[in-house]
Amino acid sequence: MPFFWKMSDDRCLEGIVDLAFYDPATGGWLIIDWKTNRVAHDKIDMLRGKYRAQLAAYSKVIGEMTGGKVTAAISSTANGKFIHYESEDLVNEWTRLQTLPADKFFAELKDDA
Repeated sequence: MPFFWKMSDDRCLEGIVDLAFYDPATGGWLIIDWKTNRVAHDKIDMLRGKYRAQLAAYSKVIGEMTGGKVTAAISSTANGKFIHYESEDLVNEWTRLQTLPADKFFAELKDDA
């Protein structure tokens, strides 16, 4: 699901959500991003932290563009794990991201895998 979102007068955000499910009964969305990083099973939570900023941005964008509630997760293809993010964590992360200068903001959203 590609997007291009005007965040403010001087910032836009562009990206591709790997998979977006819409539930017409609730008007909500589940977004999933696939990750291929190879990490030890006991280090799987490192993926949660590494991609928190990206999923926070995706959640914000999809919520703003659709007006629906958004839940988010990553699917670790190398480990076969589904890692769900709590909505509050993503809201807090988005709040933190907004305080960053543009170069640091976009650096944190860089997808390495």
